[in-house]
Amino acid sequence: MRFSRPCYRGFCLLILISFVSSYTTLLFSQPSDKVDQLDIPVSPILARQLAVSTDSTLFNIQVITSEPDLLLGWCRSKSRKNPLPVSDTVSGFIIPITKSELPALARLKGVTQVELWRQAHTDLKQEGMDLSLNEVSLAHHLYPDLSGTPMIVSIKENRLDSTDIDFKNRIVPYFEFLNDVDLHATNMGSIIGGGANSDVHSKGVAWDATMLSSSFIFLFPSDAAFFQTHQITVQNHSYGTGIENFYGPESVKYDELCNELPDLMHIFSAGNAGDQTSTEGTYANLTGWANLTGQFKQSKNTISVGATDSTDHVVPLSSRGPAYDGRIKPEIVAYGHGGTSGAAAIISGASLLLQQRYAELNNGEIPPSSLTRAILINTAKDIETPGPDFISGYGSLRLAAAIETIDKENYIVDYINHLDSKGIPFTIPDDVAEVKIMIAWNDPAHHLNASLSLINNLDITLENLQTGEIIYPWILSSFPSADSLAQPARRGSDSINNVEQITITDPVPGEYIIHIHGTAIQTSTQTFALTWQLQPDETFHWTFPTRSDFLQPGNNAFLRWSSPSIENGTIQYRTLPGGDWIEIASIDLRNQYVRWSVPDYSIAAQLRMITDAGVFESDSFLITTPLRPEVILVCEDSIILAWPKITLADSFELFRIGEKHMEHVEFLKDTFKVILPDYDRRHFAVAYYEKGIRS
Repeated sequence: MRFSRPCYRGFCLLILISFVSSYTTLLFSQPSDKVDQLDIPVSPILARQLAVSTDSTLFNIQVITSEPDLLLGWCRSKSRKNPLPVSDTVSGFIIPITKSELPALARLKGVTQVELWRQAHTDLKQEGMDLSLNEVSLAHHLYPDLSGTPMIVSIKENRLDSTDIDFKNRIVPYFEFLNDVDLHATNMGSIIGGGANSDVHSKGVAWDATMLSSSFIFLFPSDAAFFQTHQITVQNHSYGTGIENFYGPESVKYDELCNELPDLMHIFSAGNAGDQTSTEGTYANLTGWANLTGQFKQSKNTISVGATDSTDHVVPLSSRGPAYDGRIKPEIVAYGHGGTSGAAAIISGASLLLQQRYAELNNGEIPPSSLTRAILINTAKDIETPGPDFISGYGSLRLAAAIETIDKENYIVDYINHLDSKGIPFTIPDDVAEVKIMIAWNDPAHHLNASLSLINNLDITLENLQTGEIIYPWILSSFPSADSLAQPARRGSDSINNVEQITITDPVPGEYIIHIHGTAIQTSTQTFALTWQLQPDETFHWTFPTRSDFLQPGNNAFLRWSSPSIENGTIQYRTLPGGDWIEIASIDLRNQYVRWSVPDYSIAAQLRMITDAGVFESDSFLITTPLRPEVILVCEDSIILAWPKITLADSFELFRIGEKHMEHVEFLKDTFKVILPDYDRRHFAVAYYEKGIRS
């Protein structure tokens, strides 16, 4: 609980850019009779606006130049004083300019690129949180010390609330170009790394990670020195612009940065435009397809994330693929019932935990982002149509399975040259229900407006040594029609994606070879990451609730499990100790969840699933309401905290805020505590124990 909530105004670091916002709205009147032809690359967005504007229409233009002094001199001659820099990664400025002035500016020595400046907006309609779906709660239970320490994540948008006690002493004070505290950014920080100090439900995925705000005024990425100086290994991007279907200047820069810093993960929300229509590119006028919100999400070496509800169905607003050139986007989905912002934040937190676990097992080394991407995507649960699709990508995050892949060392990082081949022996044992194999690589950045973004084409196949059968990866039809884009995946050679996956259901056990082919490599060599997952047959395990979880009396809760090959079962529960088993439902286990109306009383309980393959019991867990202590007396030299009496409680544990998180103070039998001046009086919490289980 909190005795008081500190007032905040943040740091007064507002950078005035009013001249930019003044011109953000484009002034359309009568179309010009002539569209000026420029001798430098122009994006489809800018070209479209130029085609329907008059000579006097004002635009905010991002101008990239190798001669900044010449450009600044031109700006002064046109009374455009102190133009805003584009970013710290490229030499350029944001300049308000009329259409008639644009050709002269484009002819300036050193000007290589012009683009329309767009204002980013966040991709969230906040509607609660569910860490049980994507095995985040399970990962917290199985790996209690895997908390995000000492990883650092950057949240690129506005500034999160550094005074929130859920982030205590875990915010790097870097607020350049940032406005006042933003609720959306704070929500993203809570999902990624909330510390559960203010409330038991405020625990984030990587709950001890350090966070740093970074502005999305500039859509270009920060330079490599920013990430290196602050030791950032993940950056979250839960924002978008409009639907943009081309390989633009920001796409190029993100792909370049991912090669310059090969360990750095960039996570983008796919966008909340799932029912909208692109007006440009190959997929123009196809409602409900190719509607990622921002051309930076078209980059190859990053992840774009779609959103599902708690039943693992993609929500209608979640933006769909394909990418502008037919690549599979989004690559993965996660819980985000109110929008793709929260889904991206979950994947960012998951990336931090994977990096931490890998570093623990590899002398502090951070995994290459190609490996982190491959493991996250390959261990995802396939949803929607069988195989990958343009709605859910390769499936829904399963964090515990991803961490297990690192623990089992089911991966290889290697390199290959042009036209070379590598053969990797691979054994499929008996009693395997499914095999999943994935290759991923950070491809070199292509040139602006490239019609196909892939430069280095690697191919993967799996050969059965007993039969000689060659198994190809999954590919999708990228033909621009709704019927074609909705077709299920088929096997074939992939020449457009830098992620490829082979899956086999009920595989024949025996000896195989994974073949990696350097089909077309234009650089000297190409590093790649290979990972695999073997799902045992006839297995069942509970994923929620675990012994570390609790359910609230009278609420509806999702009970979850993993069962790849058992179809039917009966789910039951009992109260502990020694209660009779009570049937909840006979169900199809393939859904891997059931809604349960939780009994309206506090008690310890247990679940079991009865199947033809056996009976599977869950951990014991509590059905309880979190205790909320209250101040019942305030004196000059002390206060008294009190909390409700719990009939079945053996003891109570008092916590107070520590350096970063709630820390143990003492165990109590009473339901009150006198707090003396030597205590920090601001934040306390109470838990109770029933037969050794903490609430």
